[in-house]
Amino acid sequence: MIDYKKWKKNVFELYSSRFDMEYVQRFMRFIGNRYDKLNKNYLPHGLMWRAYDIHNKVSKNQHQVYGCVGRGGYGKSTLIKNVLYFHDPTFNQERIASTMDRFQEVLYNVLKMRGGGKYKAILIDEPSKETHSSSKEWRMTEDLLGQIRQNNLFIGVCSTNLKNIKPSVYSLITGLFAFRKHFIYDYYDEEKTEGITGEIRKRYDQTGTYDCLHDYKIIKKACLRNYYSIKTTPIDSEQKEYDREKKRQFINKLRRLYELREKDSKKVRRIRRDNEICRLHEEGNLTQIQIAKRYNLTPWSINQIIKKFS
Repeated sequence: MIDYKKWKKNVFELYSSRFDMEYVQRFMRFIGNRYDKLNKNYLPHGLMWRAYDIHNKVSKNQHQVYGCVGRGGYGKSTLIKNVLYFHDPTFNQERIASTMDRFQEVLYNVLKMRGGGKYKAILIDEPSKETHSSSKEWRMTEDLLGQIRQNNLFIGVCSTNLKNIKPSVYSLITGLFAFRKHFIYDYYDEEKTEGITGEIRKRYDQTGTYDCLHDYKIIKKACLRNYYSIKTTPIDSEQKEYDREKKRQFINKLRRLYELREKDSKKVRRIRRDNEICRLHEEGNLTQIQIAKRYNLTPWSINQIIKKFS
């Protein structure tokens, strides 16, 4: 286990020998406000230094939207939670949304906070595709997203693939983490211009894939690369309830899918039955009463089916 006090001392010595002392002292106070009570750091110091610089820029009427992509189990959610906690130590499981409907609710709750929710953090974790891009609900979400800059918010978006992030959300991304096995690459668009995130989007438009994330020419432009992610977060105590909620959402989706398939299956069986009833009636070998007994229906029901298809 890392000695936190010794780690802080080493970080201070490292940066104070290279940068302005006053800025480094503010940086160390910022770290202390997040981690002293926990007696543990949750991010590599290089990423903290970068995130602190971003935090100062956001305080000047900017916003920060992090994209975090990679296969499941690589630690995307853990990393982005730690980054968001670094920006906002009030960040907790209540600020995590796995559907766009839930994101609307979380964003609304943050914006109505005292001070308009300035410098607060929200995570969209593996967003489902339930809300269609052309729907009224999604247009409402886009209107809310337009308030991110005015309210100096920090937003994280976790997904297995950039293709699963809606274009209107992707267009807001100013920092991108891409996971390959245990390694992380930070594509941070420092100049707030098209930069690397724009280049990745162009490559996708041309090829239909995000293979460029494995392109060395792209990777070498990353601000931070080839470092391991810490496996825990300051909000791990709340994780069990969050995991249970995600499981409930998954079970509900399966139930709705099953009910939909059952509904479709019943409809197909009913149409097949009605066609058979009409065929028997046209052949004339059975009366409507006999057909009704065969299908366990009333003669009136048989008559209505025949009228419907005649």
